[in-house]
Amino acid sequence: MHHLYLDPLLFACPAPSEGQDGFDSFLQGILLLRDLRESGWSQLFISATTCDVLCEAHRYPLNNDLHVAITTFGSPEVREEIQARDVIEIIHGLLQKVPTLENYLGITTLLVDEFSTSPNINLDSRPQPLRDGFINLLILCALDKCLKSQPGEKQISLSRGIDQSTGRLSIQTRIVDVEGATPLPLPYPADTTCWLCESWDDLNSCLDSEELWMSEPIGAVQRQAVITSVSREANRQEGSSGNPLRWWFGNEFLLSAQAFGFLCDTTKTRLILRACVETILRINLRATHALRTGKGGNNPQRMRGRDKACRRDIDKEFHLHYWETPSGIEFASVVVHNDCTIPD
Repeated sequence: MHHLYLDPLLFACPAPSEGQDGFDSFLQGILLLRDLRESGWSQLFISATTCDVLCEAHRYPLNNDLHVAITTFGSPEVREEIQARDVIEIIHGLLQKVPTLENYLGITTLLVDEFSTSPNINLDSRPQPLRDGFINLLILCALDKCLKSQPGEKQISLSRGIDQSTGRLSIQTRIVDVEGATPLPLPYPADTTCWLCESWDDLNSCLDSEELWMSEPIGAVQRQAVITSVSREANRQEGSSGNPLRWWFGNEFLLSAQAFGFLCDTTKTRLILRACVETILRINLRATHALRTGKGGNNPQRMRGRDKACRRDIDKEFHLHYWETPSGIEFASVVVHNDCTIPD
């Protein structure tokens, strides 16, 4: 499971001096955290110092500042859709429930005598506590990569208001003192790389959809794999296919995919992701057919109320069956060539 580290700045209500851009960046970050909290494909972490950092920077508690920011910078649509209490609930929930890196790593405090990143991150515009808090998070991120990282697991630091481009970030640090249950040979060099992201576009650009699809827990990671693949293909199509259709997995879809090896084989993974993406983006329609009540070409299309049963070629041997509903696409099953059934 990929590890996502949350910069304390994500929780800090922007100061009035940050203007409209600062408020928009803050709100985008909060909505991203809300989506990530509910998605289940990654493990979120904060630093144990996050609340202290926010208080030292006079950004927490944030009730009054948040009301002012929403009133000042929020459009009428934003003010109607996003209430201060909703934002506060998201922030409080994350600060109380997201595990800390210190507990996960078995470290209470540490001291470093070297720290740098490549490319260099300019944090001069931040209050000193928020600057130090982000650097501490990156040091812990480097330690996590060195001490706990599993094959295929990505380390991703989430932030906002980063001046330079997001993407791969190299971290170089040397730890000279440490307290906690985890012993380190000192001095301990923790030189590694992570990803630096601010938005879903950033996340989708760094994630490997095929690797995700073949990961666990089954359900959440496959959903994110399709989301990432759709995002990338939509960008390549440059909007020519219109907005992606809403979609979801039916109860038997992933079980049927697993039964035919589509959750563990790289070639099959590539094929099924392509079939799902093309269905959601409504492209390569020549590979789709109505799933009919009989074998004749004139037999009516199978229906489930207002939902239409459809079939898309995955390859010559396997097919994707789905329901085209007024609300979107329900992926129903993966079947062999001569199987014309579809789960209700």
